[in-house]
Amino acid sequence: MMKKTSEVKKLQNKALKLWKDVCFLRDGGECQVRKEFPFIQIHHTDIIQIDHCISRNNKHFFIDPRNGTTVCSACNYAKKYKLKSIDRAIDYIVKKREGKHIFESMVKLDQSMTANDNWKNIEWLEYEIKKLEQKRQLLLP
Repeated sequence: MMKKTSEVKKLQNKALKLWKDVCFLRDGGECQVRKEFPFIQIHHTDIIQIDHCISRNNKHFFIDPRNGTTVCSACNYAKKYKLKSIDRAIDYIVKKREGKHIFESMVKLDQSMTANDNWKNIEWLEYEIKKLEQKRQLLLP
């Protein structure tokens, strides 16, 4: 059983790294809040992170690039502590990028609080990794 658990963890980590790469490349490696909302009063940093619009606790969207947005560490920190302007800015960015229908369907699934039983499934993780690798390849210069 230990071998399967460690294999699952390796695949989860690989998927998360690919997810970050895809989001970073798609967003041009810059803070999307700074780009879209330059008037928000926050001291942006050069430290880039990827934010989960829908909580990281919801594994349905944990490695879904539609749920990731490149932000600076200041924006990510502000969102963590519920600064409404940053929270709303990221929601707006995701809605604009993915479309209102996709955004609302993600929120609806998040509100249902259902578990993603596939999150520990090796075959599902391998499939998601292949999809992420393909997306990353398309985004590379």
